[in-house]
Amino acid sequence: MNENEHNFHKLYYDEENYRCRSEAYEIQVDDTYLSEENPYIKSLLESANLKIMQPKMVKKEYEERKELGLFNLFLSPDLTQGIFSWTKKKLEAKGSYFLTMDLLHSYLGIEIAMSLMRCNNIYDYWSHKKFFGSHDIKSAMSRNMFTKIRSSLGFYPMYDDEVASKDPLWHSRVMMEHFLKNATSIAVPEGPVALDENTIRCKAMTRAKTYIKNKPVKFGIRFYAVVGWHHHYLYSLWDNGSGNRIKTTPASKYCQLFPTLRSIYQQKFVLNEKSPIPAEKPSALWCLQLAHMHHKFELPQDKKRIVFMDNFYTRHVLGKQIKSLTNDEIRIIGTVRMNFVDKLNKPNVKKAYEMVEKMVHGSWLLVQCFDSGPDGDPQVSTNCGYLVFKDKKVVVFYSNDLADTPREIISGVENDHTVECVHGLSKIKRWLGKEVFHRTILRVPAIVVAYNIFMNSVDRFDQYRKTNELLRREKRVNMSIFTFLIDASINNAYALFRKLFPEKKISMTEFKRRIAEQLVSKSRQGSDQDSNTTTKDTKFVPFINHQIIQNKDKKRQYCYLCKIMTNEKKDSTTKKKNIKQSAYSCVQCQKCFCVNCFTGYHHLDELHDNRPELAKIIESREAYKRTHRIIRDCKIKYTNTLKEMKFSFEE
Repeated sequence: MNENEHNFHKLYYDEENYRCRSEAYEIQVDDTYLSEENPYIKSLLESANLKIMQPKMVKKEYEERKELGLFNLFLSPDLTQGIFSWTKKKLEAKGSYFLTMDLLHSYLGIEIAMSLMRCNNIYDYWSHKKFFGSHDIKSAMSRNMFTKIRSSLGFYPMYDDEVASKDPLWHSRVMMEHFLKNATSIAVPEGPVALDENTIRCKAMTRAKTYIKNKPVKFGIRFYAVVGWHHHYLYSLWDNGSGNRIKTTPASKYCQLFPTLRSIYQQKFVLNEKSPIPAEKPSALWCLQLAHMHHKFELPQDKKRIVFMDNFYTRHVLGKQIKSLTNDEIRIIGTVRMNFVDKLNKPNVKKAYEMVEKMVHGSWLLVQCFDSGPDGDPQVSTNCGYLVFKDKKVVVFYSNDLADTPREIISGVENDHTVECVHGLSKIKRWLGKEVFHRTILRVPAIVVAYNIFMNSVDRFDQYRKTNELLRREKRVNMSIFTFLIDASINNAYALFRKLFPEKKISMTEFKRRIAEQLVSKSRQGSDQDSNTTTKDTKFVPFINHQIIQNKDKKRQYCYLCKIMTNEKKDSTTKKKNIKQSAYSCVQCQKCFCVNCFTGYHHLDELHDNRPELAKIIESREAYKRTHRIIRDCKIKYTNTLKEMKFSFEE
């Protein structure tokens, strides 16, 4: 240790009474001292990377379909095809036969585009009011069609009453497992990784919902997430099993999805009677989630992965088990709850805690870690230890990635070997209460600095996701999970893009906008034609699925638009018999129209003279149609279909 370090922190330790007094001084540092870098922190920063397992396929997808190709690596066409077939069945049961694959792609594109310009009400995107509405969204799809698709989305092939009564997330298992399989097979994070909970905001009536008082999102569905520090790639995601009554353990269900981990699970957890972690505990699932990275891509012997976690996860038995499962490749660093410290180590950690409480800001002590030997005698655990650090409060850290095994039960900064065990000292800035403009620089163990740098991977992933998130106030849990998975797929696609093309500097918002544009491009059908083309060459078909045909048995009904126009006049002399009747109706809207009224209602953008007045009338009436009896029940029973349509020569 250099002179500055000795002057910074002088520790006097009385071994008999376990008393400790500390004197801390401000560091008089120069530019050379400030520019020093800790080798341990530097090695972690250099090892942070994202390994793409299928680089040829990823590059090919980008060359052929650009950003949409990367997005489809996670929500692939197979899942989209399944959602299309399940949604189509629901719509057909309601009497709607308009859904095509292009329309479903357009719906997904509009859903993504809505997150870029946020409105509280979905109807506002189709509004004709000033500062409301979007011309691109209107030209891509009608509002009625969008709401019909959104309300009828299907995410599962069939309903199983037995499974649904036990698993509150049964309806979303297909798409969650689909995303997880793709995420783990495409890329694997290297270097620093974080394990933390991730929450989908939800207040629906479901057993999967949990409440945590001190969280920003108090009500929600909690997931265990593994996120790489480099590019914030979401590698693994699994729910916490809240409200799940299926007898199968979470770890065994994870093995059902990834059979290569089954042998490890059986040998280390199920069949091993001396296993420190029971097979039914969540810790077994965390071990498998982290060990999956090692079995997917094993690092060279000179490299390692460090997993950072908070005090909800960190345990000595967990670190020991993960280390054995991965051949010493994966180590952990995290904060510890005192009630999660095992019986062998708890007395020593408590004594060190009481000692550090009396010290000043920035003080610390290192505590040896013990394991139970074959005869029950305590044995010193190799390269493991508890670090008790005094910040605003006393914080206990655990690490099984120490540079060496501590030689004393409790030791501090006065011991050179102890400083070597914690990978040396590194600088950290803190407010001590006497600064004016700048924080005081303290020299603390490199483990503390590494935790402060790399622990926020899951939080940064959440920050990227929530910048323009798709999630709305939903009553359906599966819809909340679906929008979350779309956001996660965009985030992972953006991570691949940054890895492949570091020289291309585009924002996450622009990346998301390009995906939305590519999804809706097929249904626009010429609405974005060059302005120099003539009117004859331009095709305007935003309502391509709206056709007017004759009603069944030529039944005549009151024209929908005529009723609106008559009611707007508010003329007491106007009688209902004066309203025009028609034998024609729209196939999709299931409303009766005169021929001219059909054109005026569906092609407002083409009517230049009377468009503002007509649009104002339609909007004012349809926005409050629940309070206007004249158009409350607009659908008729005699609407024909294109399949049943007959021509005169067939009669």
